[in-house]
Amino acid sequence: AELLDTNVKVTIVFPGAINTNIAKNSNVTFESAGGGNFKMTEPDKAADIIIKGMETNEFQLYVGSDSKMMNMMYKLNPKWAIKFIKDKMSNM
Repeated sequence: AELLDTNVKVTIVFPGAINTNIAKNSNVTFESAGGGNFKMTEPDKAADIIIKGMETNEFQLYVGSDSKMMNMMYKLNPKWAIKFIKDKMSNM
């Protein structure tokens, strides 16, 4: 708000499932290998979407087909949304 009338721009990124090693790097262990039918966005595609969004001065940017749905779930029932993500990650 303080920088609204300046040249500083902000893009808020709402990422969905991005196919990275974030869980491995966070010492999260999975019960089984493979993601089943859980579609993830490839990192290079996510980066392209984010860069293009920044270049076009998007304020809110949803990355991945699941990101808008998850944002809505968080708004409606945050506890359930967190459990849903935990369960999905446990099945990876």
